[in-house]
Amino acid sequence: MSRNLFILAFATIAASWAAPLIRLCHSDPLVIAAYRMIFASLILFPVYLSQRERIVLPRGRERWLIALAGAFLAGHFAVWITALTLTSVSSATVLVTIQPLFLTVLAHVILKERVDKWGYLAIVLALTGAALISWGDFRLSEGHLVGDLLALSGALLAAFYLLIGRTLVGKLGTINYTMPLYATSALLLTAMMFIFGRTPLPGQTHDYLWFILLAVVPT
Repeated sequence: MSRNLFILAFATIAASWAAPLIRLCHSDPLVIAAYRMIFASLILFPVYLSQRERIVLPRGRERWLIALAGAFLAGHFAVWITALTLTSVSSATVLVTIQPLFLTVLAHVILKERVDKWGYLAIVLALTGAALISWGDFRLSEGHLVGDLLALSGALLAAFYLLIGRTLVGKLGTINYTMPLYATSALLLTAMMFIFGRTPLPGQTHDYLWFILLAVVPT
């Protein structure tokens, strides 16, 4: 197996742990999202500092773009984790993975990137599949449909922050983009947690373990 295939397989397996770990938590979705990004930022920070000679500080427009990407990332986690409380793990996971197709559309509209016929076909098939999943869940309950719509919203928000990342990673480098991105997302989610009156403590003490695993494995 080539190195790239190994990395792709590992990343896919790691990402698949997000939904089960979230379901193990007994905390409010906003609390889960906030702690996930807080721990992710704390874990990444020593790595960031260890590469002092490679640190490039964002300037001007880059700062605003990172702040915007952080807002999109915060929104992505907030709505998708909420979706997991309303619909099935399978539906929420499948629907949120449509983000690459949203990214293709956004790149075409905003960056004027070309989409070939196979790209359009993939978009149509993915949206058809999303519609079928949502219709099936709607027949179960309206709550499931709301969860599906939140999962789709999470996919769209993820596509926006990934689109910004495509324009900045090449200029700043991965670590110089990711560190302020995660920190901004953590700050915004913490603010949202207090604004919406959520208790800033986990539902159960062992939720801290799930928060850390969420930060280490799928994030």
